[in-house]
Amino acid sequence: MSASKKQIKTNKENAQKSTGPKTDSGQAISSRNSTIHGLYSKDIVIKSSKLTEDPEQYEDLVVEMFNEFRPVGRFQEQLVFKIANCLWRSQRVIRAETAHLEYRLDEDSSYCDPEPPHLKSIPDDYYSGLILRYELRLDRQLTRYYRLLMHNQKLHNKMALEMLRKTVEKGME
Repeated sequence: MSASKKQIKTNKENAQKSTGPKTDSGQAISSRNSTIHGLYSKDIVIKSSKLTEDPEQYEDLVVEMFNEFRPVGRFQEQLVFKIANCLWRSQRVIRAETAHLEYRLDEDSSYCDPEPPHLKSIPDDYYSGLILRYELRLDRQLTRYYRLLMHNQKLHNKMALEMLRKTVEKGME
């Protein structure tokens, strides 16, 4: 079902009545309202009152990945950035998991028994499940990007060798 002209006009009028931050600084602040652990952040480097990451460390990681993979062309460069982003976010997952474990262990320390039967080294709760799912998703993405980059580099090298061979053959004629 498509919207009628009247509905479209009404939607446009209602959109003009939207309340919310109008300035760039207000929008920047508002965009961080829901940052809690940063696992699903759109920004790769987080700066908030609850979590601050070092942009220089991220840049160092990207430079290391570029030096290691030596991408050729825009497509390979994008894959290297995606690999670096997965690795960066994986580090964030480890910090989130560590913080959650510390919180749960502190929470469970109120019991008198030094080793209560319900205390586990890996908490079995909703938040732990989210962390695990996110980590697994990152691992799958990292593997996919790595394989795609390796395949693309192999094809690129094969094409470069073929071009070199043709150039050498023409030179011998």
